[in-house]
Amino acid sequence: MLGLRLVHLRLSPQAFELLNFMLRKLAHVTEYGIFALLLYTDAGSDAQRLWRPRHAALCIAAALAYSLSDELHQRFAPGRHASIFDCGIDSLGASIAMLAPYLNSKPWRGIKG
Repeated sequence: MLGLRLVHLRLSPQAFELLNFMLRKLAHVTEYGIFALLLYTDAGSDAQRLWRPRHAALCIAAALAYSLSDELHQRFAPGRHASIFDCGIDSLGASIAMLAPYLNSKPWRGIKG
């Protein structure tokens, strides 16, 4: 049993590996989601309130391209390995993040419910 003394938990090695895997993948989703949102927003622009699907798609594509380049870099870094699965997780994070500007767009804000 592996101990997480800080939070008073004891985990089996298998549970610890699963938790470690899930947290790393959640980090991928979060980091590429934030990256896509930063690409989408224009600082101080009123256009932020408008849903721009083509711009959102370009942001997702840019996040995917960066993810692919990062995985290519990892292929040549000692102790690292490249994973196309991670690219899928990264693009999922970027896609989920595009829900924020979509739901914040003017048509949605006017609906009361």
